[in-house]
Order: sequence, then structure tokens, then C-alpha cells
Amino acid sequence: MSAKPTFGVVLKIGSSSPPSTTLSNVFSVSPPRTSRDALDVTTHGSAGGVMEFMPDGVVDPGEMTVSLHYIAGDSNDTACLAALAAAAPYYFIHTVNAASGTYNRAFQGVVTSYGPDELGVKGKQTASMTIKVSGAVTQEVTA
Repeated sequence: MSAKPTFGVVLKIGSSSPPSTTLSNVFSVSPPRTSRDALDVTTHGSAGGVMEFMPDGVVDPGEMTVSLHYIAGDSNDTACLAALAAAAPYYFIHTVNAASGTYNRAFQGVVTSYGPDELGVKGKQTASMTIKVSGAVTQEVTA
């Protein structure tokens, strides 16, 4: 098989490392994607007038978005609000299925937004959280 199911993602958060609070009722996670800017180094002498680039010296570790069922005042809501109000980065670990076992990505991050999504007449209550990664992401495969 050349694919793995996404079911079973686990997200832990906390003010210390390793984080010990597992968020329940998470139904969607968009993991952080590292990116690097390309610096324009084109000159009037660039061959054929074609733009040239070099990689910037730093990378942006990205951001994570999380969607979860929203219940005002429950343990998820309390943990997410605490992370949003924190005066320092929080710790996060998200676990996904790997080729064999699971794959953990741990990082520190700043919660830049959290709150309930649209509360329509029909449907369920959901919330979204955005986390800006701060520093390097460590990765490990576990059994």
C-alpha cells in the first residue's frame, strides 16, 4: 500500500516540555510547512535577462491550524485560551501515522488565534486555532 490513513492524529499542548494535555475532539490538523524565501539576485548582466535567485539564509518554520468541536468552558477551550493568553511560547507535539509506528513532530509555538467558528442555525459548534511555530521542529519515529 502506498498511502496511510490520517485517522488517529494526536495533538498535545502545554506550558512545559513535554506537553501533557491531549486535545480531544480534534477533527482536522494542518501541520506546519517550512518555507524559505528566494532572494532576487538579478543584475543587468544576468544571462538573457532572466531573473536569478538564491535561497535566503533563514527558514520560516510555518504555522499549524487545528479544527475541533467547540464546547465553551470545557477542558479543550480552557487549554486553548490559556495558550492564547500565554506570555511565552507553548509546547506542542502532534503525532501521525508513519511507515511503521507513529511520527512525532515537537515544537514551540505562539497561538495567534483561537475561537469559535460560525454558529449557524443548523450544524455543530466548532472552533479553530492557529499556531505560529517558533524555532526548530524536532521529528522522531516511534514504534
